[in-house]
Amino acid sequence: MAVVTFGGAYSVLAYVAQQAVTTYNWLSPRELLNGLWMAETTPGPLIMVLQFVGLLGAYRNPGAPFIERMCGNVALTGALSEITAAVVGVFLNLAS
Repeated sequence: MAVVTFGGAYSVLAYVAQQAVTTYNWLSPRELLNGLWMAETTPGPLIMVLQFVGLLGAYRNPGAPFIERMCGNVALTGALSEITAAVVGVFLNLAS
């Protein structure tokens, strides 16, 4: 989400809060604030908050196994394998 926003990562938090708290009821407003508080102690707070929200959402509503369905997609796994090989090549080139 932060990649496609203009104005910083914090502009996304209102949307995340609305969806996670109000729409899906994955967590309470207090839990979201606790997640934000914990994330502020680390670099990359938006990523940490989204991981926290995703963890609670998946724990409290485990009926959406998206990762398992994506693993069966041959085109997607092939593309990700090629991207992984390219990233490893870049790392090896930088290391030498």
